[in-house]
Amino acid sequence: PDESAPGFKRAVIRPIADRGLKNVDAVYYSAAGRYKVSWKFIDETHVSLCVEIPFDCTAKLLLPYAKGAQEYELEAGTFELVYEIGE
Repeated sequence: PDESAPGFKRAVIRPIADRGLKNVDAVYYSAAGRYKVSWKFIDETHVSLCVEIPFDCTAKLLLPYAKGAQEYELEAGTFELVYEIGE
């Protein structure tokens, strides 16, 4: 959760893609609705990521291991991207 928006109206999502896992599907049922994050390695350096944000909510998506340490502000809905893991 983001302390600036009680009740999970805003979340901070920071997936840590681990090559040892290959893929992950995670769901969290908050008071504001369902948050879902899934990712999988496409190859040794690329990750496919899907994030679902509930209606009337927002999220900050942090990709700390992406090349350039990317950050996104997301609105309600589904967000998909492929990113490269930096070394």
